[in-house]
Amino acid sequence: MSMSELLLVCGSVLFAAGWLLIPAYVGSYLGRSRAIGSGPGFALGILLGWLGVIIVLCFPYRGLVRKCPFCAEMILREAVVCKHCCRPIPAAPQKR
Repeated sequence: MSMSELLLVCGSVLFAAGWLLIPAYVGSYLGRSRAIGSGPGFALGILLGWLGVIIVLCFPYRGLVRKCPFCAEMILREAVVCKHCCRPIPAAPQKR
């Protein structure tokens, strides 16, 4: 194996790590604490790279959203009316 072939292989490995593996891990890690979850965060990171990580960062934190009891779509915790099914939402129990 010549030196130029070795450099090409090393460059390819570094490119794969920098563009695919690291953003996939970061997307998975950040997705755990957000409304998207770690699986879709990993998928966005591996498919879109750093752009996928930026997309994961656009999702709200898990504590800020809840599911509508009628249509099961994600809504803000403070919502009074569901933006998807337009039904009034019962008050969420207060955490102590």
